[in-house]
Amino acid sequence: MNNKNKKGFTLIEIIVVLVILAILAAAAIPTMNGFINEAKIKQYTAEARAIAVACRMIEIETDSVDKPGFNCAENSATDRIKELTGIESFNIGALISSVNGSYEYYPVGNGSIKSYFLIQRDGTVEAVIVD
Repeated sequence: MNNKNKKGFTLIEIIVVLVILAILAAAAIPTMNGFINEAKIKQYTAEARAIAVACRMIEIETDSVDKPGFNCAENSATDRIKELTGIESFNIGALISSVNGSYEYYPVGNGSIKSYFLIQRDGTVEAVIVD
């Protein structure tokens, strides 16, 4: 009798396993990208809230609470915001049409996230998604 001891896997078996793994990876990657984008948005929202709190603190420090001339987007204020929050890379700009001291916060280096955050003078934050 011809009795062979078969050891190892055949080429077909290995290819089938690789195809199955490729299908699973192709299904998982888009899901992971969605989680990454959600995490970035949550991070930027938290940063915007920290900036809003820092702006409010600067208002209190400078006795500018509810004074219409206060501008948290000035260079001296943004330096103090960086000092208070530890956030080094952000852009903040005062809205021209705003009377109540609203600011736009743009995360820097945000990659594919196309959003900015509206920071109200009362400390509230609204995420505005821009496509």
